[in-house]
Amino acid sequence: MSYIIIVRNILWGVPFLFFILICGAYYTASLNFVQLKLRRSLNAIKTRNQKRGISLFQSVCLTLASTIGTGNIVGVATSITLGGVGALFWMALSAFFGMAIKYAEAVLAVKYRQKKDGRWIGGPFFYISIATKGKTIPSKIFAFAGIMSGIWGMGATIQAKSFAGAFENMIKGQNQLILPGNNRIGIVSLLLLGFICFLAAKILCGGVKRIGKVTSILMPMFAGAYILLTSAILIKNIEKMLYAISTIFDSALGFSALRGGIAGYTIMLAMQNGIARGVFSNEAGLGSSPMAMAAVDDINPNDAGFSNMLGPFLDTLCICMLTGMCIVITGAYKNGVDGIELTALAFETGLELPYGIGNIIVCLCLALFSFTSIIGWSFYGETCTHYLFGEKAIKAYRRLYIIAALLSPLLTTEFVWPMADIFNAFMAIPNIFALMLLRKEVISEKISI
Repeated sequence: MSYIIIVRNILWGVPFLFFILICGAYYTASLNFVQLKLRRSLNAIKTRNQKRGISLFQSVCLTLASTIGTGNIVGVATSITLGGVGALFWMALSAFFGMAIKYAEAVLAVKYRQKKDGRWIGGPFFYISIATKGKTIPSKIFAFAGIMSGIWGMGATIQAKSFAGAFENMIKGQNQLILPGNNRIGIVSLLLLGFICFLAAKILCGGVKRIGKVTSILMPMFAGAYILLTSAILIKNIEKMLYAISTIFDSALGFSALRGGIAGYTIMLAMQNGIARGVFSNEAGLGSSPMAMAAVDDINPNDAGFSNMLGPFLDTLCICMLTGMCIVITGAYKNGVDGIELTALAFETGLELPYGIGNIIVCLCLALFSFTSIIGWSFYGETCTHYLFGEKAIKAYRRLYIIAALLSPLLTTEFVWPMADIFNAFMAIPNIFALMLLRKEVISEKISI
């Protein structure tokens, strides 16, 4: 186990995180702060539904379904615990630069997509091959890592485990089943997990059209409800807003630590946790979301780029920041709790709810977001499978995907998360290098920005 964690820490160490940040900063400057042109993004997603594939709006909802999940609720709380409230500043900064990376990913994915078996497929595997002068090994590494991340990491296993874990926290006193490896799960949680796996299987069988339709209905509803809840907490505690913001900046830039002589260490801790959590949450640099953009029939690279930027904006700059601000403004982070308990405490304190109600609300939100992430990430794995093995292999992939979700309680959290990070790294590393090698291809599109 320790070797897996060591490999994970090396792959996602400070050098690579900074390289992602540098990539985002480069594209931000080269594309004249394209992130500030969100009006173009909103106009682009008004594209009507196509006869084949999915609409641009459905594509955006699909990418949001895959990103809005565990990281927005539990991940934000963990980053604050590990890196201090200053981690929120660096998380926001990485998301801002991440928007430029997302623009570049989608531009290249649509520009170099191909039509296979009657439908468009595209993603980093095609433009990585262009960047490496036709070498296919880096592209195949990316695609294989995408399949494994879908089955093992960001998709089936982690999200199903998070779903079951949410009900373990919400429904206390369940009769427990003892699983191999001394793992335990409540009978009710297991039944609910089986039910959502059945629902997911029915949705996946309908292909990209059904996935796009379901996520375009569920995501606005779930995300909208969460935004209203967190906004209510901030409005109720509005008099503390300036103090909360100053606390975040003070922690992020080390002003308090500077007086104590430990500024360098404090800033580095906040930066590492904030940037890492931002990348995990919005997947900027991972190369996943451009696969959804490339599935839209009638789309040009520019519209794909603008639409793809909405992911980090809504996922991290909106939902993650709202979660983080609730934790800071209520002072919940001072109570020595972590993870889902910290977010639940912020809800109870901020809305003055009876003890335990905040936990139910947060667990329910986590369960709903985990379900949509299971659906969303399945498409990325399918696309990578299609690239490597052809359309005939997709049915086998779907079966493996659902089986992995059902078997997720057998695996420990300490093992699943580091392995997911490793597969994500093997997606991100070739993708980021390809983005830098093809920077002139992306910048040439700014004529029409």
